[in-house]
Amino acid sequence: NPVVFCVKMSKMAFPLLPGGVPHIPNLRIVLLGYRVGGKSTVGNLILGKQEFDTSKRTARCVEKEGEASQRKVTLVEAPGWWKGYRMEDTPDRDKREIVLSVL
Repeated sequence: NPVVFCVKMSKMAFPLLPGGVPHIPNLRIVLLGYRVGGKSTVGNLILGKQEFDTSKRTARCVEKEGEASQRKVTLVEAPGWWKGYRMEDTPDRDKREIVLSVL
């Protein structure tokens, strides 16, 4: 099951690395996807340690901080939705949490 990453960046100027690639010292990554889609596992892999609980469903946004590739990283895991469900069938509380995860 795919996991989608959304990166929220501020409108600041960043120094460029070789090749013209901007060096972004702080990242905020929102983990979105299906329930049982592996969002917690991916978050743990990015942070390099067991920060997200993989034994239960995420009902509310969970935010964890760490460092990856010499950058401060904030990961936000949003609640998942059931694969194959229409948006209308997703509970309103889950929709609200998903919206809150990107703020």
